[in-house]
Amino acid sequence: MRYRMFATTSVDYPLGPTLDVLAEATGRSREALTEQLATVDKKALEAELKRLGKSLDRARVALLKAELEAHADKTHSPRFWAKEVA
Repeated sequence: MRYRMFATTSVDYPLGPTLDVLAEATGRSREALTEQLATVDKKALEAELKRLGKSLDRARVALLKAELEAHADKTHSPRFWAKEVA
């Protein structure tokens, strides 16, 4: 087998300045741009849910997680490739 690793690149744009530039360039409202473009970082969300778990009961946190998962978009990015060598 021959194995190859692929490098992937991730770029994060700060929300406030990005919305300011796009709002001025497009004439659209920050609210409309936020609804279209903004996403929540999974690790930051999990940290917030963990913090909430200290003040809410377990059932409420589980329900909250399920509600959030229902709205989530999942993507997959393969990063490993194998090819049989003759």
